[in-house]
Amino acid sequence: MNPIFTKSHLLEALKKAHTQSKKNGGPDIGYTYKSLLEYEKKGIIPRGGTEIEVSSANRFYTRDEIDAIVRRVKDYKNGR
Repeated sequence: MNPIFTKSHLLEALKKAHTQSKKNGGPDIGYTYKSLLEYEKKGIIPRGGTEIEVSSANRFYTRDEIDAIVRRVKDYKNGR
């Protein structure tokens, strides 16, 4: 079974992408919960993630989902 990750893991991945982007002279990549909600609202990334039956309030992500979301945000911020 693949490990599952939470929104805090997603935000940490976005923060890492932000640090790397700034180091390379790239754009700011928002990595706050507010930024995440903005990306969801604009349709840049999907809302939530994989819903587990235990509780509909909890959202979880696979590593592949987190990587795909970070790529989408980076592409958006780079104007692609």
